[in-house]
Amino acid sequence: MVIATSTKSGLIISPSYFKPQMRWLLSFTRISDLSQLIGILSFAAFLQLELFWVKVEREMGMMAGISSRCQ
Repeated sequence: MVIATSTKSGLIISPSYFKPQMRWLLSFTRISDLSQLIGILSFAAFLQLELFWVKVEREMGMMAGISSRCQ
């Protein structure tokens, strides 16, 4: 999910993140304590949500120069 914010200077700063991923973890030894569910060999774990900021600067002159070269 990206939430974009623009300013008068053309600067866009938006928070972005990857969705949580689930992984199955295998146990090397069987759980033997009755209070810990006998026989469980694997369980699921969710990775931590990664949050970072994306900063993009747009300059109209630079974009016009690139588009004129492509034509």
